[in-house]
Amino acid sequence: MRAINQITGKPLSVIDFLSVIGLSGYLTYTTKSSVYLMLVILMLLVNVRLNKNGQRNIYLALMVTAMTVVISLLTPLNLDINRLAIEPLALFYYISLLVYFIYILIDKDKESVTDLGEPASVRRLLYAQLFYGLAQVVLIIFGDMSIGNRLIFISSMLGVVIYGVIDQYKKKQVNE
Repeated sequence: MRAINQITGKPLSVIDFLSVIGLSGYLTYTTKSSVYLMLVILMLLVNVRLNKNGQRNIYLALMVTAMTVVISLLTPLNLDINRLAIEPLALFYYISLLVYFIYILIDKDKESVTDLGEPASVRRLLYAQLFYGLAQVVLIIFGDMSIGNRLIFISSMLGVVIYGVIDQYKKKQVNE
């Protein structure tokens, strides 16, 4: 998320990218699912689109590809499509994801500031929110979603929506 929204105000370093790539490699190796490397490649592509560091991201994408080859030689990787879970918590999770997407797409007040006090890019914030939601869709389709992860994702998505609605209400009260 930090690579996309750059809300910290500090430029991303190669160490930041290498940390994410290393973590995704670890998750890919331990879960035997290449979904995490797929998400890193998606993040690199979005980052190329938003920022002027395309050459560095190309090198990083090549590194992720090489890591995928090495990991797949060590352990068979899969990218199987899951059946949609239909238990009540999963259904609530899907509804929460839908509400989240609707909210971020209709929310017109995305103004924020970076940690340095400078205005944050509204475009980057929207892309980060979309990436977060799309990453969850990818995890639903290809990943192994535990109950704990569903609860964390539900609380973070609904937290964004509830905070946004309350913030808009407060701003409306101040303007009246």
